Amino acid sequence: MIDIINHTRVNPNNYGRDHTLLICGSALDDRCTTIRDLTLARINSKVLEVTFNSDTYSLGVGDKTASLRQSNSILTQEILKLDFVNVAIDITSLGFVELLVILRWFKNSDFAILGAVYGEPKSYKPRADYMSDFGHHEFDLTSHSGGFKAIPGFSKAISSGTKATLIALLGFERSRLGQLIQLDEGAYIGKVLPIFGTPSYKVGWDKHCFFQNIETIKNCCGSPNFVSSYSPYDLIETLKYIKECFPEEELMIAPFGTKPLSLGAAIFLSNNSDTTLKYDHPIKKQSSSSGVARIHLYELTQSE
Repeated sequence: MIDIINHTRVNPNNYGRDHTLLICGSALDDRCTTIRDLTLARINSKVLEVTFNSDTYSLGVGDKTASLRQSNSILTQEILKLDFVNVAIDITSLGFVELLVILRWFKNSDFAILGAVYGEPKSYKPRADYMSDFGHHEFDLTSHSGGFKAIPGFSKAISSGTKATLIALLGFERSRLGQLIQLDEGAYIGKVLPIFGTPSYKVGWDKHCFFQNIETIKNCCGSPNFVSSYSPYDLIETLKYIKECFPEEELMIAPFGTKPLSLGAAIFLSNNSDTTLKYDHPIKKQSSSSGVARIHLYELTQSE
């Protein structure tokens, strides 16, 4: 069982600990680069890049590559080669599947504490069209989707006779939930429970999320839930409550929202093997955000 035991927010100038191993994804924007640079500026600190390829179902760890089923062994092998005291993951740059496999590795490791780092953006890159109200709420975040592909260990067969409840963590891209509902065509999803990140990082940013998703959810979803956009703990508690309210139903989680909420979803999925992941493997664009505001630091622990 993985739990979150601490959450603090710091100025970027105050981030970093000596002798830290930072596990991160590809550096796509200012936030990723800043967190890497601040880590490497500390005494005896190191960076290890981890990436998942949804076409080949392979995991890259440093300069090594292995199948997804070998993720625990390759992570252990490459991590234990390095000399460090503290280990942390940069959820800013890591994709959702990378989060899942690293958390699975953590549960099977001898480490008691795993840090998690998230850098808030100062701004997102807008799309070019500002000729309508919609243009003011749309950002240039991804190029395309890799498709809804199952991840071994986090997916299970759902009967069309049973139908599942889909918990959708909503973000700035309206097409993601719409595509999932359209592809399903009512075969396996019975109802949709949307979750919005409110409060958002900046005043008014939650309106972008509402504007993007309102057309999709107004005809097919139940009453929305609201959790803090930067609190994975709040999300985990909400997911626990939903599971208690629907004890006999199959639950699916679609993590389309903020990275802190993706961390909460990944922890919940890791702790609840009877819950299914629905994920579309988006291809993130370079420089989709700019600047670094606050840095969030989370501490994760594991227990039997």
